[in-house]
Amino acid sequence: PPETTMRLKTQRERGKLVELEERVDGVGETPLFKDQTTFIFEGSTIMTNDEKKTVAYHEGGHALVAYLSPNSDPIHKVTIIPREMALGMVVRLPERDKHMEHKDKLLAIIANSRGAEEAVQYDEISFLGFPFSISETFQLRNTNKTIKQSLSEVEAIQNLCLQKNKELVVYISMGFGNPYGDDYSAEIAIDWVKKLTSLGIKTIAMSDTVGVAQPSNIEYIFHHLIPEFMNVSIGAHFHSSPTNWKEKIQSAYNKGCVRFDSAMMGIGGCPMAEDELVGNIATENLVGWCDNNGIALMLDRDAFANSMALASQIFI
Repeated sequence: PPETTMRLKTQRERGKLVELEERVDGVGETPLFKDQTTFIFEGSTIMTNDEKKTVAYHEGGHALVAYLSPNSDPIHKVTIIPREMALGMVVRLPERDKHMEHKDKLLAIIANSRGAEEAVQYDEISFLGFPFSISETFQLRNTNKTIKQSLSEVEAIQNLCLQKNKELVVYISMGFGNPYGDDYSAEIAIDWVKKLTSLGIKTIAMSDTVGVAQPSNIEYIFHHLIPEFMNVSIGAHFHSSPTNWKEKIQSAYNKGCVRFDSAMMGIGGCPMAEDELVGNIATENLVGWCDNNGIALMLDRDAFANSMALASQIFI
């Protein structure tokens, strides 16, 4: 009997949804299993020179971190040749079987099941992070999937994590508002937390993707989430300018949030933020804020200082 494939037609125009067309003609990629569905992405993956340069810098950063990090497996391949949803990739391969676990806990951000299947192969990776936007526009831009399709991805990745003894962290992207005109309210954000935790998700990061969160909205959301989901780790992933990060941290902390994401030197953020000064909250700032407020941290200060020195060499 002919193999069944699904041809995914992507609409490049802003705001257009994807359309699925079933084909039973044996044309296209052959599934590995009789009942497997294969998705074929139509549309050019040819990048401009500027895009190639951006991807090269991005993957070069991954390669540098992998090369300079202690206990990292050797780099096997670095590529900027697009493959499906990935514009580039750094592949590391272990030289031997490992029977001891380091105390380091790494998290890998993935955007689909294929990325999850690769990530779970590494013992060093304990957590898989999935960006789940409650803005339809941003979810399509970020992962090329609708919210409904992304929810199915979350279910599949969660099942894979349970099988491989990993933990899935779901980032509620645009959790404090969006600039696209998509429907948003704090109640919508809270309702999505309920839906995701019903799938067995134990770690949620409310994410201020483009830096629009206001203290009043932050306090309202955590005031309702923290008491209701006592068995779920509800954290905050804020993007902020250098001038208002403290008020965001303080607002969430006042309402019971004690888990915050940060990045050394504030590197990274969301390229779709309208303000180029908006980025991740700097880890060193967060540590200083905790020290000033008498909040004890389980932090190896010497190791942190060494990491900061390493970061200053990598991120020039």
